[in-house]
Amino acid sequence: MNNKGFAITTMVYAAIILFSLVMFAVLGIEKNKYVNQKTYVEDINDQLNDCLSGGSC
Repeated sequence: MNNKGFAITTMVYAAIILFSLVMFAVLGIEKNKYVNQKTYVEDINDQLNDCLSGGSC
């Protein structure tokens, strides 16, 4: 293989690796947002259930 082909292949692999890392980072951030929001909603639900069952709001 000549040097030009090796350089192009290296650039393509580097772009694929960078794209993969960015996608994993974005997906991790989105998952964290989802978990935080889900926890927040569950806390509100628990407080409302306590309020309705206990009668002291």
